[in-house]
Amino acid sequence: MTRGRPKAFDRDEALASALELFWQRGYSATGIGDLTQHMGIGRQSLYNTFGDKHTLYLEALRSYTDGRLSHAREVLEAEGSPLGNLQTFFGMWREESLTSSCGCMMVNCSTEIGDVDDAAARIIESSQNRLETLFRDLLERARVAGELPESVQPRAFARLILSTANGLAARSRLGLTEDIIDDVLGTLLTVLSGGRVTRLVAAGAVAETPGDS
Repeated sequence: MTRGRPKAFDRDEALASALELFWQRGYSATGIGDLTQHMGIGRQSLYNTFGDKHTLYLEALRSYTDGRLSHAREVLEAEGSPLGNLQTFFGMWREESLTSSCGCMMVNCSTEIGDVDDAAARIIESSQNRLETLFRDLLERARVAGELPESVQPRAFARLILSTANGLAARSRLGLTEDIIDDVLGTLLTVLSGGRVTRLVAAGAVAETPGDS
C-alpha cells in the first residue's frame, strides 16, 4: 500500500499562524506540538518547509519586523504634513497599546532571548535602526517645513521616540490605561513641538495650544 501525499498547505498562512503563536507565547513557551496544531500542518511538513523551531522563529520574526516597517514607512512618508503623519502614527500606537495584550514581538524577543540569541538580536537591531532612520528623516522634513523648532535635533529625538515606543510596548503586557499612554505621548509631543502640541485626544487626534491654530 502506497503512502498518500502530504496534505498541501499555504506556506504564507502557516507562517502567519506561527508568528501569531510566537507573538502570544514567546519562543521558549512554544513547542513543536503547539506549532503544528496552530499551523494546521504535520510535524514533518514543518521540518521540511521551515526547518527547526529556531529557524521558523527567525523567519516569523523577520516577517513581523518587515511588516511593521512597511506599515510605518507608509504612514510616516505619506504626503502632507510630516508632523501630522507623526501624530497619526502616535494615534496608531495609542490604539494598539490599549487593545493588544501581546505587546511588540521585537521587544518581547529582546527581553526573552535577545541577549543569548545572536541571530534574533541582529534582526531586532536592523529593524530598530531602520525605524530610527524613518523617524529621523520625518523630523528633518518637519523642521525644514517649519512645523518643529530649529532646536530639534532629528537623530536625538528619533531615538527618544523609539525608546518611548519600546517602553510602551513592554508596559502594555502588564496593562496600560488611557491616562498613562495619553500622558506619555502627549508629553513627548509637547517637548518635540516646543509646546505647540499639548496632548493627545480621541483617536490619536491632537489638541494644540490656544492661538497656534
